[in-house]
Amino acid sequence: MNAGQLVTVKLYGGGTASRRLVAVKEKVVVICGEEEYANAQREGRPPEGLGFPKADVDLSRTEKAVL
Repeated sequence: MNAGQLVTVKLYGGGTASRRLVAVKEKVVVICGEEEYANAQREGRPPEGLGFPKADVDLSRTEKAVL
């Protein structure tokens, strides 16, 4: 897993969304949206993300960042 890869996240209510991977920690996966990831890259700072339980993030379905 590399920062910037797309991951699929299970949302409250049963839906899913694609988000950018920020970090994988012991019990959570930190993710952010496209806009935050692009802004952070442009500004030379780490992206600000939200932690989701590992069980709610599909790490097997990732793509490399295209930024």
